[in-house]
Amino acid sequence: MTQIQNLVEYYDELFSTTQEQKDFYKDLISTFKKPAKLLSLGCATGAFENYLSQQGCDVTGIESSPELLRSANLKRRNQLMSVRFFQMKLAEVNKFLTKSFYDIVYCHNSRLIFCAEKNALSVFYNDCKNVLSPGGAIVLHLVNIKALKGRPMSQLPSHQNVRVKLFTELWVHEDKSQTIVQNIETGNGKMLSVMEDQPVYIPSPEEVESEAKKTGFKKVSFYSDFNKSPFTGNEDYFIAVIS
Repeated sequence: MTQIQNLVEYYDELFSTTQEQKDFYKDLISTFKKPAKLLSLGCATGAFENYLSQQGCDVTGIESSPELLRSANLKRRNQLMSVRFFQMKLAEVNKFLTKSFYDIVYCHNSRLIFCAEKNALSVFYNDCKNVLSPGGAIVLHLVNIKALKGRPMSQLPSHQNVRVKLFTELWVHEDKSQTIVQNIETGNGKMLSVMEDQPVYIPSPEEVESEAKKTGFKKVSFYSDFNKSPFTGNEDYFIAVIS
């Protein structure tokens, strides 16, 4: 059960675009012919996608939540911007999007975990491979499940600002299935539900790499942040660049 509408107002503050993120993509985009074509999976409110479009990129964002997608479309400053948003699930990428078109496919803020099944990762990579141009890359930004020690419940790193705090709990059940409970606390102390027992699957860094190589990708580089700091395996998050 989800109540994403409770999160929409605060999303851009909780998941803001950083200068490190901008610099990371500036370097990556420079390796492709202009205009670089990017596909954002789980684009949420589209703030980063609009930024990339303003930098001269051709950007497509997909999002399954109509509430988040509405916010993304409201950010479009004019119809001439090279950015468009579609309501679509990750599993529908290969069905509706152009083959061999995108230079970079990316998925931030652990949105990949909502594929919800372990075997969905190989399907995801195959779908990405079909829409990527030759020499294209995937960028995944994921929570590091190996840094979560609690059982059956782990508290994921919180996101907060002066107005609101986002709490996320991961529950691992006896059958090894995983679900998330997510709530926000507003500045006046009011608690609002965002997700309740939402099925997820959080792949380990090793799974991310092994499944990518099984699908035919040759190289997987890991970082702990958008500064390209080394990933030791103990950090809360990791970034994987797959090519």
